[in-house]
Amino acid sequence: MMIERGAIYAMVENGTYTSKPRPVVVMQNPNVRLDSVIIAPLTSNDAHGEPIRIAVEPSPDNGLTKRSYVMCDKVTAIRASSLNDEPIGRLPTATIKQIQETIYELIDEGVPLD
Repeated sequence: MMIERGAIYAMVENGTYTSKPRPVVVMQNPNVRLDSVIIAPLTSNDAHGEPIRIAVEPSPDNGLTKRSYVMCDKVTAIRASSLNDEPIGRLPTATIKQIQETIYELIDEGVPLD
């Protein structure tokens, strides 16, 4: 299965932080081919998560049916086989960049290591 960065897939099993299957956005470099894939799960629950949760409005392009939030604080790797065979949609490049920047800020934000 060819998995694209920015594609939204339905995850077919529960995740560590999720009580039910849910949509996820692929964040992994498309040149890396493993049996796992790095994803950020989506939720319809805002829970006052901004700025670390990125809002995504439903559209025909992304395949979502309601406003969702990319949980940048819950990025994880899952088995590629945990995804449906075909994506339900795709996020625009600007949103993918916003997610990447948010993840980077969560990881680093210029904090020295020593």
